[in-house]
Amino acid sequence: MADTLPAPVRVPEQQRATGATPETGRDPYFDNAKFLAIVLVVLGHVWANYYTHDVYTRALYLLLYTFHMPVFIFMTGYFSRGYARSADKARNLVGQVAVPFVIFNVLYRIQLHLGGVPPHKLLNSGFVLHTLAKIRIGEWFQPWFLMWFLLALLGWRLSAPFWVQLRRPVTVAVAVALIAGASPMVTESTVSRMMGLLPFFVLGLTVRPEHLTVLRRRSARWIGAAVLALGLGAAYWASVNVNKKIHGFHIWATWLKFENGYDHLAVSNSMGMLGRFAVLALGLVMGAAFLAVIPRRRTRFTALGGATMYVFLLHGLILKTIEYQGLMNASWLQSPAGIVGVSVLAIMVAVLLASTPVRRATKWIVEPNVSWLLSRKP
Repeated sequence: MADTLPAPVRVPEQQRATGATPETGRDPYFDNAKFLAIVLVVLGHVWANYYTHDVYTRALYLLLYTFHMPVFIFMTGYFSRGYARSADKARNLVGQVAVPFVIFNVLYRIQLHLGGVPPHKLLNSGFVLHTLAKIRIGEWFQPWFLMWFLLALLGWRLSAPFWVQLRRPVTVAVAVALIAGASPMVTESTVSRMMGLLPFFVLGLTVRPEHLTVLRRRSARWIGAAVLALGLGAAYWASVNVNKKIHGFHIWATWLKFENGYDHLAVSNSMGMLGRFAVLALGLVMGAAFLAVIPRRRTRFTALGGATMYVFLLHGLILKTIEYQGLMNASWLQSPAGIVGVSVLAIMVAVLLASTPVRRATKWIVEPNVSWLLSRKP
């Protein structure tokens, strides 16, 4: 997840290369991209409830998963450069990643076991305690729902000093991703995703800011829009003509999500590596197209780009509460109008969770003060 803290003020040469404003040192372009990417994350989790019912939602869902996580992880790498340069940055991982993982994974586990319980039963403390007591200790620390990302982020950022020492870091990362798909370790989805999506993190970590200026050209915007439109058309065609059975669609989605290894996909290692390389290439092209259409100047949502972690961690609690109560399955929501309405509501929730009042109210849990846990600097 991209840092929620302001970026350091850059010198004029860097400002010209990156578009950072002299007042804040932040680049509106990346803040815009981060907020739009997190909105797509929220929409993806919402659309997961409806793609079996609606071909248009299925097409949008398929298109979304070709690029939204690669883009988000690329930006995560881009804003993780400090972890490669400074050993002190590792201290930040405790409060920004490790402790929030423990807190929110516990909350998501409690929600998993109690979310579908009728409200009147939740008033019975004995029932609640008995239910929670049945959860195994190891289960509290096993990633649930979107918590895989925090563990992957921890691993990626801890490995940052290693990648910047290599002559061809992206090539090595791609090789790791391809080989990892054949490893028995990737039966665990968190490890599979961390290894499979690694090249995008390493690319963001090592790319030079001036190399990204090509995506800010006016011509790139038109090309990016055309590529996204072609991608949507291809996704629609696939949803109608190829994925006639939902099982087939699930296989496609598994490839795009990097959730499992080649054995799970029932392909040989050589075919698996070829397929994964194609998915990585697709993510690079579609991700570049998305970044090319991002507004360059400040917008009404630019300031919200610094609160992606709040949206990421909090929206899942809201969404899962609704899901566990069965509200997502209402028949009127299965219609195109219902899906559009839910999608608009999801965007509004993302805006709300990134707002200043929500950030102030939840800072203690999203960005906890862990000074009591850290040793004194030597």
